[in-house]
Amino acid sequence: MKIKFKLAIYFMVVPLIIALVFGYTSFVYSSESIIERTSEHLESVAVLKENQFNSYLNERLEELLDLSEQELIVNYLNEFHYLNKNYDENEEEEQEAKVQKLLNERLLHHRSEEIFVILLNGKVDISTDNKQKGKIKLQEDYFNEGLKSIFVQSFYYSLSTQKPAITLSVPIKNENNVTIGVIAGNIITEDISTIMEEKSGLGETGETYLVNQYNLLVTKSRFIEELEFKRTIYTKAVKECLEGKRGIIENKNYLGEKVITFYDWIDDRDVCLIAEQGKSETFTSINNLAKILSIITGILFIISLLIGILFSNTISRPIIKLRDIAQKVGKGKHSIKIHVKSKDEIGDLAKTFNEMASDLKEARNELIKHAKSVEKEVGIRTKELNWSKKALTRKATEAENAKLATLNILEDVEEARTKLSHSYKKLKELDIMKSTFLTVTSHELKTPLTPAKIQTQMLLEGDLGKLNTKQKSSFNIILRNINRLNVLIEDILEISRLEAEGFKLQFSKVQLANLIKATTQNMTPVAEKKGITISYKKSTLPQIEADEKRIAGVITNLIENAIKFTDKGRISIEANKKGNKILVEVKDTGKGIAKEHIDQIFEAFFQIEKTFTREHNGTGLGLAISKSIVNAHKGKIWVRSVLGKGSTFYFTLPLTQRQRELKISKRKRLNIKKK
Repeated sequence: MKIKFKLAIYFMVVPLIIALVFGYTSFVYSSESIIERTSEHLESVAVLKENQFNSYLNERLEELLDLSEQELIVNYLNEFHYLNKNYDENEEEEQEAKVQKLLNERLLHHRSEEIFVILLNGKVDISTDNKQKGKIKLQEDYFNEGLKSIFVQSFYYSLSTQKPAITLSVPIKNENNVTIGVIAGNIITEDISTIMEEKSGLGETGETYLVNQYNLLVTKSRFIEELEFKRTIYTKAVKECLEGKRGIIENKNYLGEKVITFYDWIDDRDVCLIAEQGKSETFTSINNLAKILSIITGILFIISLLIGILFSNTISRPIIKLRDIAQKVGKGKHSIKIHVKSKDEIGDLAKTFNEMASDLKEARNELIKHAKSVEKEVGIRTKELNWSKKALTRKATEAENAKLATLNILEDVEEARTKLSHSYKKLKELDIMKSTFLTVTSHELKTPLTPAKIQTQMLLEGDLGKLNTKQKSSFNIILRNINRLNVLIEDILEISRLEAEGFKLQFSKVQLANLIKATTQNMTPVAEKKGITISYKKSTLPQIEADEKRIAGVITNLIENAIKFTDKGRISIEANKKGNKILVEVKDTGKGIAKEHIDQIFEAFFQIEKTFTREHNGTGLGLAISKSIVNAHKGKIWVRSVLGKGSTFYFTLPLTQRQRELKISKRKRLNIKKK
């Protein structure tokens, strides 16, 4: 490249680099500032929406509380249904009509779908929806919990209204503070969707919505109509939110678009609140800044180029002249002189070059003389070099062959590594597909089972007409099988959550001895039906830190297995302190387990009896779930068995879970993550 072009480039590059550094620094700083402002805004919007959501529910509760204290309703329930005094049927109908009128009037002025009164026997006595009157609500959480205190049921899909619902319930008490009934109300969930649909400064791409613990969207989408309880959302933000976390993250939303998302788990409502805004809209101002900086950089480039060309011509002319003279001197014209008038470094260079040309002429004559003597020496050295060349050629050939062999080996190793990597990736994808399939399939199976169970119960209770003995027997068989299918689905959901680590342990102080005793007493009637004796050798045990509900499930599962595979004999349970752990043993005198199955029984879906006519029913999930729960408590579970003589299952639990709690608390910190 010619020197004048080099100089032009140098004059152009320096200001260009300065402009690029300045522009990049401004861009990075502005990006971070915008992300920070957006994150703060999303968090404030989420807090506002949560407060509005809670305020809306509190207003509905206050309305129900007011109705529960209405003298008309309290006197009606107390006199005609609780005290059961002698009364005139016409008087009861008259009072019931007044209560019905009061509920209808309140329904017109308050945001509720339905308001209804439930008697202590679980029957709907009065409702603003005549279709619901007389229905039995014994199995409903809002009835059972409403008898105790104020209750807010989480989002669920209402079979009667065919849309999402939230039911609130309040106990009705007489003057003696005795509960005589429950008043409940189904609120209008469209109002909650309206709260979430308000933009709140989130622009054209932002929205807020709620997702329940089953990954289902429970409020309306701003962009797609009628997605409530129809779309499952598995974004990274929802996954972390359902783990009980709170934070801000860059990810893709359920539409596949890049967004900045704030997420927060509302524990007392069992929903995840999501507030997000499109990343493209967030960075609009940054993109405009980038365009301006690009224009400024282009202008600086053109100005620098013109200045570089001007200065390069001034500097390069005498240098080009010096080059031309040097070429002539190189051809043997040593008498040529350079005439440069500049008094700078180039003038000094020309003077030095003239002196060099004179010295070069003298040196050339001496070199001619020396060349002749060197020529002889070169002949001798050439022979020696030829011999060395042959030896080097032989060594080079050997080295090349070794190199080719090594490359072939490396190619084989790389090919094997690539195949192994592809296989691992495929297995991982299949595992994710399996977990997703189990979760979605279980939810889809469970949805139609609930109405089937309710309809069967209504038939058995005579709500749809009187049944004869054979019909009742048939429907009882149907109900038992529905319950068995529900248990199977719950087991599949549980093992799916455990494999995905999508569950939380609720640690508390637990008296393990009392827990084992209570579980043993619950299982004793089942064992006695088979003529099996079940006993628990109680010992003094310290308190431990554990999830009481899940550990009770492990103990129940081990005792159920012992009863299932023991035809006669006894089952004994024992627990003792071993160092800083508790060792629990469940021993039976049943059929035992073959050696080849010992290492497989804790695997999901594994069953020793593999035929369609196997003697014992089951899913093969109980021991796998138990193992996951014990492992999550940092414990260990194993079995020892002799075929035909019985089995003993062991598991250990540590006394404390401090490290576990510390780890969970660290995960709850608010962090801004970038994908």
